[in-house]
Amino acid sequence: MAESAVQALTPIPLDLTEKEPLQILHVDDDVGFLKVAKYCLETQGPHQVDTAQSVEQAKEKMQQKTYDALVCDYKMPEEDGLQFLKELRDHGNNIPFLIFTGKGREEAAIKALNLGADRYLNKQGDPETVYGELAHAIHQAVKAKLARQAMMESERRYRSIFEEALDAIFVADAETGILLDCNQAASKLVDRDKSELVGKRQRILHPPEQIEGEFSRTFKEHLKEKEGQVLETQVITKNGEIKDVEIKANTLELKGEKLIQGIFRDITERKRIEQKLRNREERLRQALETAVDGVWFIDTEGVTTYVNDAMAEMLGYTKEEMLGKSVLHFASQEEIERFNKLFQRRKKGVREVLQFTFRKKSG
Repeated sequence: MAESAVQALTPIPLDLTEKEPLQILHVDDDVGFLKVAKYCLETQGPHQVDTAQSVEQAKEKMQQKTYDALVCDYKMPEEDGLQFLKELRDHGNNIPFLIFTGKGREEAAIKALNLGADRYLNKQGDPETVYGELAHAIHQAVKAKLARQAMMESERRYRSIFEEALDAIFVADAETGILLDCNQAASKLVDRDKSELVGKRQRILHPPEQIEGEFSRTFKEHLKEKEGQVLETQVITKNGEIKDVEIKANTLELKGEKLIQGIFRDITERKRIEQKLRNREERLRQALETAVDGVWFIDTEGVTTYVNDAMAEMLGYTKEEMLGKSVLHFASQEEIERFNKLFQRRKKGVREVLQFTFRKKSG
C-alpha cells in the first residue's frame, strides 16, 4: 500500500549548483518507511540514498562513505536523532542534518535547531508534498553549507594574504578611527603587539604633529579624497622612533560598517637616500657656482642646460640669457660644422676632448 501511494510522484525541478547526484544517508528504525523514502527521494531528483536502521549503523556507514546530507528520525529505540546530532556537532561535523519525523513537537523542534539541525520536518501528509519539501530542504541545506565553505575559504585566503603581506596593513572603523585589525608587518612597523593596537584609535600610529583632533591628518584626507590615493606621512614606534611612510588607503563596507584599510610602506631608507642625494647635488651646485673656470652643460641636441657665473661672464652674457639656447648660437660660423659632426659622434657614444672658439656677446 505504501508503494502504491507514491506511484504518482513526479520530479520537482530544483536549482542544482552542487555536485550530482547528492549522497544522502537516511536513518530511521522503520524499514518499510526507509524503503518508501528512498524511492521517493530518488524519484524527486538526482539523489543517491543509503539507509540505516539505527544511529550505530549510520555511524558505520559514515566511516565508509562521505555523505552530502543526513536525514534522521527523531525518536528511535537506542540512540535518538537529537543525541546523534549533538554528538556530530560536538565533534565538529557540520554535515547538513535534517530531522524527519512523524512525532513533531514544538519543543523538540526548537531543541533540534538549537543543537544545529538545518531543518525539522514532519513526515506526515501527502507524499508528493512531504517529499518535495524534504528534497528542497536537503538541497537548500547543502547549498548553504557550500556557501559557508566558500566564504570560509575566501576568508582563509584573504587572511593568509593579509598576514603574509610585506607591507603593513591596518584596518580601522571609518567613523571612529578605532583599529580593528592589523597584520604582522604592521606590528613590526610600529614595534607594538597586535593586542596593543586593536581597539585603540589610529592616531596612536602617528607623532603628535600629525594629529588633528581625534584623527591623523592623512586619515582625514583619505576619507575625503579619491580611492587609492597615496599620501606621505610619518609613524611613531612604541619607543618613539619616527619613520617615514607612504599610505595607500581604500574604504570598504563589511556587515553594514564602513571601514578604511591602509597599506603602509616604510620609506625611511628611501627618504634618507633621497636627502643624501639632494645634499650631494647642493654641494656640487655650490662647487660649480664658485668655480673659477667656466662650466657649461648641453644636452645631446646641443641645448644649454646649465652654465655657471664664470662661463657666462667669459662670454659677456648672464646665465639666464644662455640657458635654453643652442650652443650653436654662441659658436663662430667656422665652428658650427664641427659642432654638428661632434653631435653625431656623441650620439654614437664617442667621447673626446676638443677645443672650440665662441663668440662673445659683444661680437
